[in-house]
Order: sequence, then C-alpha cells, then structure tokens
Amino acid sequence: MASNRILCLALLAGCHHHPVTPDPIGLDLLPIELRHVTAQPADAPFDMVLDDTPSGERFLRAPCLPVDPTAPWLPQLEGRMRATLAREQGVGLAAPQIGLSRSAVLVQRQDKAVDPVVGPTELYLNAVVLDRAGEPELGWEGCLSVPAGFGQVACEPSLLIAYDLVGGAHHEEWVQGWTARIFRHEIDHLDGVLFHDYVQGDLVPEADYRVLRAAEREDPSPPPTIDTGAE
Repeated sequence: MASNRILCLALLAGCHHHPVTPDPIGLDLLPIELRHVTAQPADAPFDMVLDDTPSGERFLRAPCLPVDPTAPWLPQLEGRMRATLAREQGVGLAAPQIGLSRSAVLVQRQDKAVDPVVGPTELYLNAVVLDRAGEPELGWEGCLSVPAGFGQVACEPSLLIAYDLVGGAHHEEWVQGWTARIFRHEIDHLDGVLFHDYVQGDLVPEADYRVLRAAEREDPSPPPTIDTGAE
C-alpha cells in the first residue's frame, strides 16, 4: 500500500514545475497530498522515501511546488516532520523525503545553539539560495533518503538564503559554515538534487564511513553529517 501511494505521488510530482517565486496557482494541496499529511496525528512520523526504488528515485528527483505560508495544514505537516526527524536522528529534512513534493524543510540551526552542538530545529517554506560566498570546502554528507552511503561534497561556507515562515513573514539572511551546508543540502532536495550528484569520489558504506571518520578524528563518536545525526 505504501509503495502504491508513493508511486501515485511520484506521478503527480513529475508534473511539478519549480517557480522562481511562489505563484498563487498550485499553492493548495491536491486531495491525495492533503490525505498524506493528515492521515495520522501530528506526532506520528512519516515513512521515509528512499532512492533505492524506481518510484522513490522518481519522486525525489521531481522539483517541488511552493507552499502557502498561511495554509491550515502546516502545523500538522510540521509536527509530523519533526517526529520523523527525531526518529531518524537527523539534522535536516525536506518534505519530498517524507512523500510530499512541496517546498518545506526542517533545519537544525546549529548557528543558534545554546551549546556547541545542538540548536533549535526550525521550519522554512519556499526556501531558495540567492547568493554564495567563499571558496567551496569539502565536507562529509549523508542523506536519510540515500542508504548507499556517505561522501564528500564541496559547499561554499556562506550562503544568502530567502524563505517564508509559517504565517507569511518573508526573510533573507546569510548563513555560515555547517548551517549553510545543511540549508544547501535540504534546498537541493526541493529542486530534485541529491548530494551524491556532485560527491567527490565514491560513496562510502555506513560501516566503513564510521570507521574512517573515527580514524580521521581519533574520536569514536564523530560529529553528525547532513541528515544523519545518529553517529
């Protein structure tokens, strides 16, 4: 049943066109999308969409439609996305990863951390990268939707991003370092781009990655990578 639902959603996602700015046409969820969001309570996690099946790959590759920041179903979506991210122990999540081809991402704002590691997780709608600054730096990334493994990806250390918040407020801000990498990774999902599209070298299976990271840092508990925070 779940695979049939993803296939149906994938067919719809394949018809999406990602606008530069949100267009009033297409902001409302289709009935199948609304059922997908509201079928379970707000604290119930979604099933993850993986790229290791044809329907999952097709769904993840479809550019997302925008979101109405005043839509009444957003609290339900946010609650379920938060429950999913907590279960998966990640640092970022995009709506297409949970079967909704819409422009919504959760990002752990490590630049707002009250301690050196954990910051608040916040929901951003219709997020785009407007500008980039600095020489790209290599960093390890993984993805909750890509079980094949981890790889090194170059990312600029500073990004100018624009987004809407629930309720309609629009913001632009520069983000730096690890937070910039998380934003870039999740915004890429909204455009149907996966991190391994531009990974340098081969993907490293999870078990080998953990050994490699521990050896690199001489630390048995290496820091989290994008999407996969349970290290």
